[in-house]
Amino acid sequence: MKCKLTAMALGLGLAFGMASAFASNVASTNQSGANNSFHMTQMQANTLELVQVGEGNVVTGLQMGNAGLTRSTQLGLNNHASTIQGGEGNLIILHQEGENQRSAITQINGASQEIRHLQNNGGNSVGEISQNQNTSSRVILNQSGWSHFGEIRQENSSDSSLTVEQNGVANEARVTQIGVAASTIGVVQNTENSKVSVFQGQGTDHLVAVTQNGGHGNVTNILQQNGSNLTAIVDQFGTANVARVTQDLGVLGSASRIRQEGAANFAETKQFGDVGNTISIVQNSGNDNRAEVIQEGRINTARIEQSGWLNLASIQQTGAGHLAEIRQNGTGNSATIIQQ
Repeated sequence: MKCKLTAMALGLGLAFGMASAFASNVASTNQSGANNSFHMTQMQANTLELVQVGEGNVVTGLQMGNAGLTRSTQLGLNNHASTIQGGEGNLIILHQEGENQRSAITQINGASQEIRHLQNNGGNSVGEISQNQNTSSRVILNQSGWSHFGEIRQENSSDSSLTVEQNGVANEARVTQIGVAASTIGVVQNTENSKVSVFQGQGTDHLVAVTQNGGHGNVTNILQQNGSNLTAIVDQFGTANVARVTQDLGVLGSASRIRQEGAANFAETKQFGDVGNTISIVQNSGNDNRAEVIQEGRINTARIEQSGWLNLASIQQTGAGHLAEIRQNGTGNSATIIQQ
């Protein structure tokens, strides 16, 4: 069953556009069975509600204007979905249940935009969300089971909140922000093959918090560049671990904290910047450990704390007024501090 309302929605949008005030358009569709599909274009303040139950699914939507709502629910099998919104005060809610999920969501040129994307009950997942030139935006991507992937990209925006949650099996999740100010990123994986990669370029007042807490692949990797007041927090509780944080180019008043427990461990965090930066690495409960810190600038602080097994640690600080500290507990041990 196919439903194409593009021409009708455009006609209505243009007709109402002739009036002195724009009225809101509403489109509501319910599709059950076989090779579902849906295509929609709406201009001005609109509401689109769509439910697809079973089989081929697909959805394509375009909304331009303020105070728009797109709510799509796909229950079962081949899922797809692609939605673009432009304007202010818009909201996209996309819920995909089961099987070969995918989706691509884009919001551009607006303020107070929100995206809630839920992929549930198992499938081959993907995600992909993009926001450009937005202020006060919020994104939630929740992927429950199986193959996952994720990816959120934001450019030239401010005051944003991004949350990615992946619960179980292949995971990944990548977040890229360029020219973004005052953002919060949270990534939670409870996990299997894990990963996560965050890049923030040309921005200030960022917070990144990553938790990988269910065992297996782990990794993380956070790169924050050209900014000040940057914070990166990583928690990994078990298996292959790694984590790496680099805060680079003009970093001022920034902080990096990594905590790891159990299995192959590693860590490493680097700050190349100006003044008043801090690094803390904690590795508890053992296994292959290691750590490493590099700081350049002035009045920086670095701490490492390790517990059991092969240990190592190492701190290197260039500049003046630094503080460095290493504590170690049991087995291989070693330790190096260089200040110059």
